[in-house]
Amino acid sequence: MNAFENSLFIQTTIMSKAKSDQAICDAGLKSQSVDSGMPVIQGRTDVEYIRCSDEHGIIRDPSNALRLNDKLMLIPGHCDPTVNLYDWYVCIRNGRVDELWPVTARGRTA
Repeated sequence: MNAFENSLFIQTTIMSKAKSDQAICDAGLKSQSVDSGMPVIQGRTDVEYIRCSDEHGIIRDPSNALRLNDKLMLIPGHCDPTVNLYDWYVCIRNGRVDELWPVTARGRTA
């Protein structure tokens, strides 16, 4: 068993359910790095994030479980370049925003 739990997540929202076996979410390449693989959907084994464009992700939903406006938490495949896309960490404790931490090195990659 891993001694550490995931601590970095991206919240995404289901924007479209045009097909019963897939959903479109609002988390694409502009919100995460996928160079080490697609994100994993936290706590869900019934759906799978399978590909993305700049602004959207496609989620395989074979049992048609997802609905418009559902919120999912993604575990990014590569945290460093994902964090570089954001201005702030939104720190959650007990389901509530506890603190905001600035990402002071944002965009400063060589």
